[in-house]
Amino acid sequence: MNKPVVIIGAGGHAKVVFEIACARNVELIALIDPQISIAPMFDGIEHWLSDTEISKYSSNDFELVNGLGSLPGQPRRREHVFCVAKNSGFKFITLISPQAFVSQYAQLDEGVQVVTGAVIHSAQIGANTLINSAAVVEHDVVIDKHCHVAPNATLCGGVTLAEGVHVGAGAVILQNIRIGKHAVVGAGAIVTQDIPAYATVFPGRATIRLGAKNEF
Repeated sequence: MNKPVVIIGAGGHAKVVFEIACARNVELIALIDPQISIAPMFDGIEHWLSDTEISKYSSNDFELVNGLGSLPGQPRRREHVFCVAKNSGFKFITLISPQAFVSQYAQLDEGVQVVTGAVIHSAQIGANTLINSAAVVEHDVVIDKHCHVAPNATLCGGVTLAEGVHVGAGAVILQNIRIGKHAVVGAGAIVTQDIPAYATVFPGRATIRLGAKNEF
């Protein structure tokens, strides 16, 4: 029997996962956000103002959806929230839009989210990774945990993303390219060579700026 679900966050991305959860007939019991949302779609859903509310419950009571979005250059809040909840014994559901295509041969780890119009062929997707609207993940792609493939981005066959990579909207990564840990591929960039960890790729043909490690 499926457990009820609590969404962490009540902003823009929370609205997206809320709609997908409703389409999947997931029982939603609460949202967690320090600011009370006025979005009409959240009417009737209990609102908790702090992540600490989770600690009042057992991990057997409900599962979680990560409703926090992911933008480059920001503290890794989405990753942090996932790790803290996991360390407390909670589980995140994998959420796939009914309007997405996911191959039966794809492997999706815990907490993966696949948004409307996305296409995933025979790929491996790591935990807490977000495949956003109309993104394409081709065959033999390997994506590590905590990545974000933004709307309309394309990962061609055999691409590898290390942990925490952000691929911006409309970016294209060509076949068999490897992107290093916590690198950022800017919106609209066309990547034709491997990218080192913590680097930033600017739009056009892969102008690269090396970066430094950043923490939560």
